[in-house]
Amino acid sequence: MSQDASINAGRLKHLEMIQQVINRLAGNSFLIKGWSITLTSALLLFIAKEAKDPIGWAAILVVLAFWLLDAIYLHKERQFRALYDHYRQQPQDTPTDFNMNAKAFADQTEPLWEVLYSASLISLHLPLFIGIMLVLILIN
Repeated sequence: MSQDASINAGRLKHLEMIQQVINRLAGNSFLIKGWSITLTSALLLFIAKEAKDPIGWAAILVVLAFWLLDAIYLHKERQFRALYDHYRQQPQDTPTDFNMNAKAFADQTEPLWEVLYSASLISLHLPLFIGIMLVLILIN
């Protein structure tokens, strides 16, 4: 096996490692969305049945916590995508250092507070938040 082939194999392995992290982050984000919907639905039913304000406020905290956690995963995923692009764009014959530090690419992605308002997060978590607020208004 020539040295160039091993360098390309090393670069490919590095890109695969980064892609696996991206896939795990995306999978965790998907699970968070599922848990957010499940817990919020259960809490909404309990609030509507029992007319309990404190549970409603707890449900709001649950939605906000899942929203923030989802944003953190999406923010990290975007940093790892920037890391992936960095190594993907390098010449194939350049040896890789197997660097997995995505924080070095934080300046190439939007800050966490902007990720909180991304379309994929707003379209799920905002309706859940509004739904809880409407139920709280209706039971009072």
